[in-house]
Amino acid sequence: MYKGIIAVSFFKKEDYPEILRISEDADNMFETWEEWHKSARQHTRNMESQGMKVVDILVIPTELFIYCKENELPINGKARAQYANEKSDMLKWRK
Repeated sequence: MYKGIIAVSFFKKEDYPEILRISEDADNMFETWEEWHKSARQHTRNMESQGMKVVDILVIPTELFIYCKENELPINGKARAQYANEKSDMLKWRK
């Protein structure tokens, strides 16, 4: 039994350069997808070891850009997390 479910942003390797390009906080992000992916997997393992169910939510750069524009948000870590959470909620209703 899980203690909770958490949605986390996931990036395709080929999309990562565009994510960096459009993100206002790119200077605080990993320079390469490989670095980001290694860190993300470790973070996932840590959360799972604490009893959480982790669900990867694919972040598509154009969708993120539109989401942030429509919601008047800067494109940063907080907005990416909000986008993943809302996308996760939408996916629940499709089942």
